[in-house]
Amino acid sequence: MIKKMYPKLPEQTEVEAFLVGLWTTPLNVGPAQLARAILHLSAGDIAEVRKIKASNFFGDPRDLIMMANQKPGNKGTDPYLTNRSMRLST
Repeated sequence: MIKKMYPKLPEQTEVEAFLVGLWTTPLNVGPAQLARAILHLSAGDIAEVRKIKASNFFGDPRDLIMMANQKPGNKGTDPYLTNRSMRLST
């Protein structure tokens, strides 16, 4: 998934490290749900991932998830929005 969204290796490495780090970060939401929201909102734009990271999830991870849910075109059927397909390196 990340390889498809971020074709440059340095960007893949950066995004993967950020998302993997969610599992060791104290959060008020599930890390998988937050990772999916980050991928959906960034849509392959590394600058958006950096913005999310620098803003500490826009202040509240729940707000970030709500933004992803409300993003136009999000029907919840995108392949990277399901637990089964959430594979960081594929």
